[in-house]
Amino acid sequence: LAAAGVHPAPLDELLGSCRAVTLHLPLTARTEGLIGERELALMPRGSFLVNTARAGLLDWGAFLRALESGHLAAAAVDTLPVEPPTPESPAPERPTLLVTPHAAWYSPEAEQEVYRRATLAVRAVLEGRRPETGVVGP
Repeated sequence: LAAAGVHPAPLDELLGSCRAVTLHLPLTARTEGLIGERELALMPRGSFLVNTARAGLLDWGAFLRALESGHLAAAAVDTLPVEPPTPESPAPERPTLLVTPHAAWYSPEAEQEVYRRATLAVRAVLEGRRPETGVVGP
């Protein structure tokens, strides 16, 4: 990775140096509200944010304010605080916000792969092995 110019970076450094940030991590006690007012302010004005992980990673008030102020040029999410949206909690609408259903991954091939991986994971556990595709371990 180092030969390709890739290096691990603390979150603050990443946010301050990237104009496009995508979130791909589980929602845990440690990651809940990971991106809030302070973190968004670290991002260069005109940045882009994509969240395809979990809605709880964002402070939604701070996120929507960053979009409205133009600090974020645009954003895309496929997770919402309330899913599916309701009349009481509708999906946010902004000219610079793309909202897709939390099924944006879907294709017949992807659905087949989900079942295949789950089956292999169960088999590994039953055979006393750790599943190869686990995201969060015990």
